[in-house]
Amino acid sequence: MLPINFDTVKDNFLKGLTPLAENLFGDLRNLAMNDGMELWDEIRTDLDRRTQLLAEGKLTREEFDALLKMQAGRIEMHALTAAGLAAARIQRFRTGLISLLINSVRLAL
Repeated sequence: MLPINFDTVKDNFLKGLTPLAENLFGDLRNLAMNDGMELWDEIRTDLDRRTQLLAEGKLTREEFDALLKMQAGRIEMHALTAAGLAAARIQRFRTGLISLLINSVRLAL
């Protein structure tokens, strides 16, 4: 199987990040986008490796999703937390980011 074009995965992620941030945070979307990019930077290496394993059939979609959810769920949203936003609202954003990452990878497969 051909290697995954990770530029495509990142492009898919970025295309979804802006509307997700705008829908959940409106005027604070820039803070949300900063946290979204921080999440991307923190998981990039593992995401690349796991995506390749998924493409090679060495991970199932369910395993891939579970690993990504576990890792991304532990990443702090520093800018949004510093802005004093409610934890439940930040968790909705984190959940949206995880879904966005999963969908971005699937679109690139």
